[in-house]
Amino acid sequence: MGSLAQEAGSGPSPGGRAVGAGAGAEAGASSALSRNTGGSHSVPVAVSNRHIHLCEADIHRLFGPKHQLTSDRPIEQPGQFAAYERLRVVGPAGAIADVRVVGPARKATQVELAASDAKAIGVSAPVRPSGATVGSAPVRLEGPAGAIDLPGGAIIAARHLHVSVGDGARMGLSDGDRVTLLIGSGDRRATVHDVLVRLGKRHATELHVDTDEARAYGVGRGATAVLVGRGRGGGGGGGGGGRARAMPNEGGRRVVTERDVEAIAAAGQSLSRGPGCIITPAAIDRAKAFGIWRE
Repeated sequence: MGSLAQEAGSGPSPGGRAVGAGAGAEAGASSALSRNTGGSHSVPVAVSNRHIHLCEADIHRLFGPKHQLTSDRPIEQPGQFAAYERLRVVGPAGAIADVRVVGPARKATQVELAASDAKAIGVSAPVRPSGATVGSAPVRLEGPAGAIDLPGGAIIAARHLHVSVGDGARMGLSDGDRVTLLIGSGDRRATVHDVLVRLGKRHATELHVDTDEARAYGVGRGATAVLVGRGRGGGGGGGGGGRARAMPNEGGRRVVTERDVEAIAAAGQSLSRGPGCIITPAAIDRAKAFGIWRE
């Protein structure tokens, strides 16, 4: 399985889970779901390195007629694998060699980069959900049998939460929901909003962030994220979903995040600790910045 172990010339493997080996199937994915001491759901975090998805026609152009991708190892998402095949990704200001291809073949070719990767090769890749490549950055791919110039296809993959069907039922989530999670540790701990939920039979439960985000949040081996809010909407597309609402834990208390603080401030109200809610550290900081925090 994928991990945070470095690969030659390419960093952490695509879809590499920060917790080492995982189940990679529906039954095993469900067992990865846990609850923290406050009753909220926690999910494993996977760090996704730069990688490429190819359509069948582009596989043949880059690696030769009738070529088929060969699996190096499976990754956590069922049916997907890190392939032996690698490509050179070229932009106006530079190139990145040995970028891993992830199989199997897809309907459209897509290059997923971290923001630092895009800057290094001089492309203005937008932050998008996987598959939303219309109007994305042009990039050149070079392989052993040929090269192709993509008019668009390079994106910075928006962080997203894969959820198995069983875990979706347990967490009360649907495909296309937008959720709020706590991620990271210590001074780098953060609350992230509007994370798109990808739920279905071909999904294993894990939060995907890229290598830049993993460094920013201080994510390492054994990392988990805690689900603290959710909002309906989005429908699986690229737009924003509904406002995240505080989620009750098993004790009936509400979790208040910094997004909730904005609404409280707008309503002219103050915020303080009480038996009816759990207030995240980031929410307290935001409330102090608004001048509405009361000890």
